[in-house]
Amino acid sequence: MSQGLLTCFSSRSDKDVLESFLAPISAAGLSPIIVDVDYFALENMFELNQMPNAMNTVALIDIGARYSAINIIKDGSSVFTGDVPLGGRNFTDIVAEELGLTESQAETLKITGKGDSRQRAEIEHALSVASGQLFDEIQRSFSFFWTDPGDQIESIYLSGGTARIPGLDSAMSKHLQVPVEVVDPFFSVTINRHANEEFIRQHAASLAVSVGLATRRPGDQ
Repeated sequence: MSQGLLTCFSSRSDKDVLESFLAPISAAGLSPIIVDVDYFALENMFELNQMPNAMNTVALIDIGARYSAINIIKDGSSVFTGDVPLGGRNFTDIVAEELGLTESQAETLKITGKGDSRQRAEIEHALSVASGQLFDEIQRSFSFFWTDPGDQIESIYLSGGTARIPGLDSAMSKHLQVPVEVVDPFFSVTINRHANEEFIRQHAASLAVSVGLATRRPGDQ
């Protein structure tokens, strides 16, 4: 049986769900050797890239399809993890509903924002509604951390496919009153010359968890 496969699953998964992920991997003749959760994969990605403000209090937010994972790091250590039940799918659904589009069409317009003048206004409104819902949920999640007046998040690093929506980072910054930056998980990573670097750079925000997972090695605790 092949060895060396690393896999990552959401921290929302219980034992039964975890086994449902591992079963097809084993059926494919592979043997999982490390299982990680998205929170800590994000943290490993952050540490790998030695981001600015690493020793301050920062929040890593990965917007997944249906959930968004949050890891708050203070002085280099994780002090809070949580998630909110909204992700990129909510953005797609609202765009599709408001513009009468298919899921595929809405997904494309969500990221590009392209369309005729009427569509652009509708897209902007739909994204504003979806963004407001997400920001409110994130703010509620932060309130569990912000119990001490001295606990102030100084910056947010955003990842996930939805982080590619133009202007989402600045809108989040304005709403939460915290500087927000779309993370570059390849900031300190050398990309193999045989890889499609253009594609990787274009989709970098979507690969933050994958990069964090790739830092793990057999024997890690």
